[in-house]
Amino acid sequence: MGRVVRRTLVMVVGCAICAAAVAGATAARVSAAAPSTLYEVVDLTPANGDSPGFAQALGFTLGGTVVGAASDSSGNLQATVWSFGNALGIGTLGGSSSVAHDGDRHERIVGDSLSEGDTAFHAFLWRDGTMIDLGTLGGTSSWARGIDKHGTIVGGAERADGSVRAFAWSDGTMSDLGTLGGSASWANAVGAHGTIVGNASLPGDIASHATAWRNGETHDLGTLGGTSSAARNVSARGDVVGWSDRADGSVHATLWDGSRTVDLGTLGGTSSLANGINRSGQVVGVSTLAGDTLSKAFLWDGSRIVALDSLLAAGSSWSVIEAFAIDDRGRIAAEATFDGRVHAVLLIPLT
Repeated sequence: MGRVVRRTLVMVVGCAICAAAVAGATAARVSAAAPSTLYEVVDLTPANGDSPGFAQALGFTLGGTVVGAASDSSGNLQATVWSFGNALGIGTLGGSSSVAHDGDRHERIVGDSLSEGDTAFHAFLWRDGTMIDLGTLGGTSSWARGIDKHGTIVGGAERADGSVRAFAWSDGTMSDLGTLGGSASWANAVGAHGTIVGNASLPGDIASHATAWRNGETHDLGTLGGTSSAARNVSARGDVVGWSDRADGSVHATLWDGSRTVDLGTLGGTSSLANGINRSGQVVGVSTLAGDTLSKAFLWDGSRIVALDSLLAAGSSWSVIEAFAIDDRGRIAAEATFDGRVHAVLLIPLT
């Protein structure tokens, strides 16, 4: 199939919602620096005895703390924050596992956790040492993916009929954001000015499109000429990244800059996905290489896409598999291999 095989071991809903429309691919409105910067690799994976455990660095708080998950002594994933060289597990909602996805400047952390008895995932807000269950839209499960500076939390939640809808949670109330005419939707991130991005199904659930919810309105962001697309993140400037099908059926990392839909290309293969974008317009994600047998993390600088492996110090034994997020300081939360093992890593620009 030649599509990127995502290795992300996170708690996500199996909400298959698709898409269809045509948009022109053109140059992006960005101001990113050229990818000539070299990166230092900081290993975040904890050691369990003589071998490393499992961890994933999935994002950053607005204050710069890395968030994600790491295995505990029992091998269960625990929502984790990394700050000043220390890793802190922040617990669960009573179940065995949890994952953190985002946070604000006040170190309020959001994610999802198994509830007591491991019966369902619930979105959580962690603040002042306490994990708060955000509930659902009347169904069994929910998942939180983003939080803005005002404390608005977004994600996906099940309704009583079993469908999954994008939600916005604020001041104790979870609201259904609706769809593009179909039955399902999902929110992945919320920007500095309140724009929420994700994807939503079209009438008849024939497909789903990348979607932006702004000021009470739902906007279809379209595709690169294929049937489906999804928005994964939004920058402080309002630029949106994710992926889209093309007319030939391939999937490419995509940037929506407010007026244009931009194909970011690949690292030589047929597929790529964009996961994160910062204020400067630098985009990170994952792409297949020529032949589509291997995938590598990429950085896109506004004009070209490069493998992050090529930006590590000469002789580095690290190989960066996927980049999940990039903050406004240019630091990248990623997954990499070293000595045949997978590690959560933080890539720090050296210049």
